Amino acid sequence: MKRITLVSGGNVSTNPRLVSAADALHAAGHVIRVVALDAVPENAGRDEAVMRTRRWRLDRVNLRHGDLVGTATRAVAILAQTLSRQPERMISRYVGALTRAAAAEPADVVLGYTFGALPAAVRAAEQLGAMAGFDIEDLHAGEMPDEPQYAAAQHRAADVERRYLPRCRTLTAASDGIADAVAATYGVPRPFVVLNTFPLTERPVTPPAPRARPSLYWYSAVIGTDRGIEDALGAVARLEMPVELHLRGSIERSYAAHLEAEATRRGIAGRLFLWPQASPPDLVALAAQHDIGLALEVGDTRSRKVAVTNKLLVYLLAGIAVAATNIPGQRAIMDEAPGAGFLYRPGDVAALAAGLGRLLGDPKVLAQAKAAARAAGERRFNWETDAPRLVQYLEEAWR
Repeated sequence: MKRITLVSGGNVSTNPRLVSAADALHAAGHVIRVVALDAVPENAGRDEAVMRTRRWRLDRVNLRHGDLVGTATRAVAILAQTLSRQPERMISRYVGALTRAAAAEPADVVLGYTFGALPAAVRAAEQLGAMAGFDIEDLHAGEMPDEPQYAAAQHRAADVERRYLPRCRTLTAASDGIADAVAATYGVPRPFVVLNTFPLTERPVTPPAPRARPSLYWYSAVIGTDRGIEDALGAVARLEMPVELHLRGSIERSYAAHLEAEATRRGIAGRLFLWPQASPPDLVALAAQHDIGLALEVGDTRSRKVAVTNKLLVYLLAGIAVAATNIPGQRAIMDEAPGAGFLYRPGDVAALAAGLGRLLGDPKVLAQAKAAARAAGERRFNWETDAPRLVQYLEEAWR
């Protein structure tokens, strides 16, 4: 049995990989403490919802506006970031606060989740004489376009990875492409791949009643630009049937107004629906209410090309058909889910519309795609498959 502290650079409700790992390690008999930021007011309720069914402990670093402690912690962090030239401070101004919180109690292992938590987890582990580990959800030094204006930020991210990844006893990654790139770039052992899968138990017991109109679904933490959403609007406008497009996530008012104006301009007003961000335990059930899940990643950065987003895996587990862009990370998953949907070239609105039309134009074809997706979710893409693999990898590394 180990005392394990998991560190998140954001709210716990925005970090499903950490929640899943904490659940698996707790179920394996370890003592789990999670340290996370309490920074975004609208996520506080979602944090509480996540923790209602958890037996492990959550300690939050108070950054709330209007709270004396939270305001003071923010002020100290901003001042430290302003005065320091450390790349760690540029990655996250709260490295110091997270390190102090993580190191405040003894631990045998400290695991970082999200890039901002990497330096904090490693520093806390070294202060405690513990083992460090990090989960690489994205190829962080490759998250920005390869353009001159992003060169300094890319260099900082690579510098942090180069400094801290070799100091980790364990490394996990969210896709094979990320694992290969990290090993080749930094000379560390290839990270152990753990996909962004979700528990089978989060599927609805019975399939939801069909909607009156065919329904497309896309979700993320944030609804924003460069996510392929405009392509989806264009594809819906090309379809002859009255298809609905549902988007879920936090969104700026200005961008929501832009999307609604675009829907009106394209003649599909009343068929675009914007929904608030959901907690991780609800993602699969919410996706299951629709017909086709959209994985619209444009692959405009090295990270996005090789990543496997959790939305793609949620769609399969939810048993809905999938329309995904043909980028390496997503292609690898769809190859393991034959018949579950189709791939198309990013930006090819005509191909997206044609693929959607084929699925929605024949109820039998759509039902077959949904069945194939559900079968892939049950066979491979679920947390019941990945959790034992993760626990075994970590426990063997800690011996």
